[in-house]
Amino acid sequence: MFQAKHSAINAFLESSWVDSVKLALICSSLARTHTNLDPDLACLAGLIHQIGILPIVSYVEEHNLFDADGDAGNLQELVEFLHPQIGELLLKSWGFPEALHKVPSEQFNYFRKSRVVDYVDIVIVARLQCCSDKGNAMAYVDRARVPAYRKLGFYDSFGRPTELAASHIDTDSPVPESNPDTLAATSS
Repeated sequence: MFQAKHSAINAFLESSWVDSVKLALICSSLARTHTNLDPDLACLAGLIHQIGILPIVSYVEEHNLFDADGDAGNLQELVEFLHPQIGELLLKSWGFPEALHKVPSEQFNYFRKSRVVDYVDIVIVARLQCCSDKGNAMAYVDRARVPAYRKLGFYDSFGRPTELAASHIDTDSPVPESNPDTLAATSS
């Protein structure tokens, strides 16, 4: 694993890795229980959804561009902006299965439409399930409007929770009022 010189970067990478492992487990479970997709590829999709982070952090370290004060704030913004596109390019160039290529770049496109459930849908649902705490902007995404939730069987075509949803997500608590500024920040 990449070992950075700065403790703040190491903490950032560690946090990203832990998040990816948690997401991978949820992705595998969702694929196994709600789709005909390969649970192993779904697990891999969860692991690589942030793969574009590593080359950015590596470049920052190699060129000593890290803030001398140890502030990772600017790094976080840079990573959030660039990692999805870089991740997609890496997966293509490394010969990953085509079904996974769009996972890094489409994981924030909650309202994307596709004909059939795919690994991006699995990652979207897993991310929203992982990040539903009130301190996170993703908590304000109305899951009933997210096509991936319908494709996995959590909501019907009218946005009503299915019996499956009742056993997996809290459909009784209302989704907080949407804040367009907050949602825009999560979809960039």
